[in-house]
Amino acid sequence: MTEKPGHKPLLRRHRKRPSLTARIMLLAYRWLSPIIKRPGVTMATGFSLLVTGGAELWETIDPASETYLDSSHGVILFGIVTAMRGFVEMVEGLEIMGIDAEIRHSRGTLDDDGGAG
Repeated sequence: MTEKPGHKPLLRRHRKRPSLTARIMLLAYRWLSPIIKRPGVTMATGFSLLVTGGAELWETIDPASETYLDSSHGVILFGIVTAMRGFVEMVEGLEIMGIDAEIRHSRGTLDDDGGAG
């Protein structure tokens, strides 16, 4: 099958520009992914939970000592890191689903409305 000069393939011609939400998610993914996937982030999160838990334990053992760290600080940090990891994994999954849909569409096994054909 030969294509005419200036003729764009069907798949590229009908591709829509990603929505603002999708572009923001991809930008956040590109920024967060290299940071969150580092083992140092996991180690720092675990260490902060250890320190804040130890401070809480020390306050329980010696009520006269006053520390400014609570276990809630470590739990909040853990929650933030876990949420960011979940976001990165979600965007990776959406990206894989989009690539799979493009492949199926180019093979003709996917209808225009997104359903299997």
